[in-house]
Amino acid sequence: MKLQKKNILLDDLFELLDNNLIVGSFDKKVSEKILAAENDWETELYDLNDFIDSLKNEIKNDLTKENLRRQINLYLKDGFKKSTWNIESLETLIEVFDYSNFSDLEKIFNNLSDKLLPLLKNKDSFFVNAKGYPIIKIFKDKFLIKGITDVNFKTFRYADIENIIHYNPNKNSVFMKIYSKISLAGRIFSKNDNWILRISLKNGGDWKYKTKHVHNDQFSEALRLIKNKLT
Repeated sequence: MKLQKKNILLDDLFELLDNNLIVGSFDKKVSEKILAAENDWETELYDLNDFIDSLKNEIKNDLTKENLRRQINLYLKDGFKKSTWNIESLETLIEVFDYSNFSDLEKIFNNLSDKLLPLLKNKDSFFVNAKGYPIIKIFKDKFLIKGITDVNFKTFRYADIENIIHYNPNKNSVFMKIYSKISLAGRIFSKNDNWILRISLKNGGDWKYKTKHVHNDQFSEALRLIKNKLT
């Protein structure tokens, strides 16, 4: 019987843990183990479905404790070739079974998703994930942002922010003005240059994030919500 696909972003799972929104102690332990295992897994992962699909592709069998252990033994027979971190990941996933009555990891993941998805739907937040823009998650007293090339989110509390602006860094550049006037390439490329989102803190710190130059409704709404919370 094919299991119904659930989906939780790994970033969202981390966020739920970080904000102490997972109530059940077993669910919390399972979530912690999943994130620790994901961190060791050699393939880049985006959500819980990615993790399950990657595990199935590697193990080529049901994701039971026995099959995970069997895969570790195969890695060991192979002399640890390109599998050291995967062994660590599978060892951690085996510990997940200590906190669940299910005998298949996919069922454990689905059960966890059933419990946590309502938390993500009902939480006081606004989420932006548009190509060419930072990923932004807006909450009641803070927002999280991850730049286009960043690995982790950075947290900003509204109380710490002096202002936030989105601007064209070349608009007042003397060089770009001259270059644009005398060069066709300059006129073309200046219109396509990245813009900058600058977050200035009350303590004097500045954080800058690149964005596309074109308008995006989600991103614009995120800026509006953030600025409203600063007033």
